[in-house]
Amino acid sequence: MVDTHTPDYAAIIGAEDADADWILRPEKHCELIADKIKAGPLLRILSRDDLKNIIETYNREDQAAIHCQERTKKWGRISIYATLWAVLIGALFLLPWPEWSTDIWLLDMIAPGLKTTGLGLEILAIVVTFLAGWWVKHKQFYKHWQEHRAEAEHQRLKIFNAVMAAYEQVRSGEEALLPLKLEYFRRFLLDEQMRYYSGRGNQHKEGSLRSLYWKIFSKTIYLTVAALAVVSFLSIVQAQGWFEMAWFARLQERIPWLLDLGRVAEQSLAGLGVITSAIYTASTALARLDMDEHNATRYLNTAGNLETLAGVALDNARQAARTGQTDDVLAFVEQVHSQISTEHQQWRLIGTVVGRG
Repeated sequence: MVDTHTPDYAAIIGAEDADADWILRPEKHCELIADKIKAGPLLRILSRDDLKNIIETYNREDQAAIHCQERTKKWGRISIYATLWAVLIGALFLLPWPEWSTDIWLLDMIAPGLKTTGLGLEILAIVVTFLAGWWVKHKQFYKHWQEHRAEAEHQRLKIFNAVMAAYEQVRSGEEALLPLKLEYFRRFLLDEQMRYYSGRGNQHKEGSLRSLYWKIFSKTIYLTVAALAVVSFLSIVQAQGWFEMAWFARLQERIPWLLDLGRVAEQSLAGLGVITSAIYTASTALARLDMDEHNATRYLNTAGNLETLAGVALDNARQAARTGQTDDVLAFVEQVHSQISTEHQQWRLIGTVVGRG
């Protein structure tokens, strides 16, 4: 009797849990294979010294890229927050504390040491801003981040290309090599990259929303300042008698505190304007540092493209692998590589523009 049983190659290689992380750990791939007997020829390929050398290079470059990325964002945030702190403290000196201290008893208590303390904190913030900017430029964290990430991506391609190009004799009890290699590629690259781009895309989407909230907050303050400016202008016009504004006089009679509001507006307009601009500028700088808005769109689009390839295109590649059509399988592999490489090139392009900005 002829054995017509069709092996389940996907089950032989196995699959990650839906909640698994998206970190590529090629040195652990051998132990993660589900059926190590049937996947024997693939395991022997993965155990070769030349592949281990590529994996070691990938891990070294990947860790270096992560290190430089963390330093870039850490010192970038320190610089942004120190700048914001310095501007806010300076803006506070523009507010009319002496006028307000006659009405607010707490200000009367702290006013004597407020100026000296504030000046000291502002100088400290300026120094921190300068040192953080100098440190990032001196260590070239961003440049090294891009260089190491580019090399890590190159080594990642080499790992899977080396596996797909390798040959190993199939022994008794083992399954055909080409379908095994395709399922290896599917599990440890395609599935992992779909989780990565989907997960990171959603993280960046949440980050862009947080940035939006800060911008809405700063714009709300801006609108408040604009309203105060209008009240201040109308109060000045009425006091100088430049125009007849009986309606404004009647409004002040109905709303007595409008006169006080006009006085506050005249006194605090400059300080509140600087505070508003500082908050908006800081939120914009943080958004540029994390590139949340750009990355959310690109990552989710790439995830969608990979999910499309994981449908009909993967099914066709599986059929080709079962019938020994190597060229068609490699064409599918190249399609996946092309999607990931294109996204990485876009990241580097946008990152270069932002880094120069």
